[in-house]
Amino acid sequence: MKKLKTISIKGKPYTTVAERIKYLSEEKEDYNISSEYEYYPERKMWVVKARLAFDGGRFYDGLAQEVESDDYKQVNHASALENAQTSAVGRACAMAGIGITDSMASVDEINKAQSRSKEPTGKFCSICGQEMVTSAAGRLYCKEEYGAHRGKKGQAVDTKPPVQEEIVTIEDMKEPF
Repeated sequence: MKKLKTISIKGKPYTTVAERIKYLSEEKEDYNISSEYEYYPERKMWVVKARLAFDGGRFYDGLAQEVESDDYKQVNHASALENAQTSAVGRACAMAGIGITDSMASVDEINKAQSRSKEPTGKFCSICGQEMVTSAAGRLYCKEEYGAHRGKKGQAVDTKPPVQEEIVTIEDMKEPF
């Protein structure tokens, strides 16, 4: 298979959906891309199923969902359906082995997972007092847990623990200034 051009996202290679479709149009003649969608108004969410089909009966499906944004500055304010369709097509291509580098995750999935860990949680680490963050799997963890804690696992608490200040006097110092 022809090596596809990639971009770097957080230092990892990613093949865009446009590059995958370009590959199909240049290298394959026997394919068809179709999509179906459904809107869930109570959640303001679009769900799209894209199918990449080849002559001979082989086909690959990709699913994606996007929630409409109330923030006019966000792409999903006006283009949630289009964004979901592009992601679904990218996943269908990935299922067919087109454009896979390190994972099958779309650029939107990667960005959502990264931004999810930046959302405030209102929970704090019982060891260092740092605000807990949410992992891509939805679990709370302390940003410092794998470094400064050296194996001690912090628990999520509702209020920020008081910082223990250590007062050092001149007599406590071993060497003068």
